[in-house]
Amino acid sequence: MTIIHRKAFAKINIGLNVLGKRPDGYHDIESVFVAVDLHDDITIEASTELQVSCFPPVTKIPQENLVYRAAETLHKHAGLTSESAKITVSKRIPIRAGMGGGSSDAASTLLGLSDFWNAQTDLHDIACTLGSDVPYFLIGGTCYVTGRGETVRPISMPASVLNKLSSWHILIVVPDVQISTYTAFSTLGTIRTTSQIGLHELFIQAINNEKLWSEYFINHFEQSVFTEVPILSMIKERLLSNGAFYASMTGSGSVIYGLYTSQAAADQARKSFPTLETYICRPLTASLQT
Repeated sequence: MTIIHRKAFAKINIGLNVLGKRPDGYHDIESVFVAVDLHDDITIEASTELQVSCFPPVTKIPQENLVYRAAETLHKHAGLTSESAKITVSKRIPIRAGMGGGSSDAASTLLGLSDFWNAQTDLHDIACTLGSDVPYFLIGGTCYVTGRGETVRPISMPASVLNKLSSWHILIVVPDVQISTYTAFSTLGTIRTTSQIGLHELFIQAINNEKLWSEYFINHFEQSVFTEVPILSMIKERLLSNGAFYASMTGSGSVIYGLYTSQAAADQARKSFPTLETYICRPLTASLQT
């Protein structure tokens, strides 16, 4: 019996500019997404009916899980009848924390089931119906993401820049709070103007010029979310005071991360958060499409 195993990796946002509300009710964004090696595990095996089990559960009803919706939508688009699957999700990525865990699980499910069912259909179109971050996770790696999240462009980097990015050690700090994406957008307030240079170009420049990080890579959600949840601002300041060359909230929160140039520095900073859940991650620089 064929069984497919896939890793669904998390991401962090390096800068997150919210550029304005669209006619469809979504917001246009600009961000650099970097995949990290913290991941959930997806297992797919044959079944006579669609089954999704998630440990620990993220929804009260399995059919409301984004993985179930992804599988159901692909099944319909591919015109399948008898084929189905049992999908098991083992969670490690913090839930509703801005690291894209649910979106990554959905994308990994689409990729895994596409092989499992030999489904000939456009996964990007399906991903766009499931959530704004799902199209990115079909690609992974380091990407420039615009639109409402559906426009995803892998960032081409010279070897020297890629090597420096690969040397990062990322300390993830998970506070005991969860931020609703809807609430984060609704309290966003005035949207600030951004640099005329795209974040993808600034990102390549900043790899070798740390002065650019705090000036250009700002998460627009921080101002409103930090006001509502002051502990997040404290975590960010503590990361910076403990040697991070850059720290930020990822997505609309609540995870805060710091970038370090060595494992020892990240380990030392981790000691500053003895009561909080923490991870030390490494960037995954290669796109799934390379």
